[in-house]
Amino acid sequence: MVKINLDLEPHENCPSFDKCFTNKCPLHPNFKKLQDTPEDKKILGWRKCRANKLVRMKIAKAFRLKSLGLTNRERANLKKSLEMKKQFFSTQEKQTKLALNSKSQGVSDDEKER
Repeated sequence: MVKINLDLEPHENCPSFDKCFTNKCPLHPNFKKLQDTPEDKKILGWRKCRANKLVRMKIAKAFRLKSLGLTNRERANLKKSLEMKKQFFSTQEKQTKLALNSKSQGVSDDEKER
């Protein structure tokens, strides 16, 4: 469990903070304005955030960060996932309504096929 100290900056609450070399920290309050430096790409394994996503999200929630403690890619994937779930449930709802309508009209599935 992560202990969150609201007196510190969000990124300073990260368990990896002392050994982190990330220039673009998802827990930084100005995350969107931060840039990856050219040196980051030359380093083996990049300088990217290695902290657990759920830990970052808990810290971000405590500080009400707009970035949610997620990287750009993680946020984009979350957005896609939510859109797919919404589409799935709306499709499922439509199918349920169609099934209920056909049953209420007294037409069985067997009669429809004939």
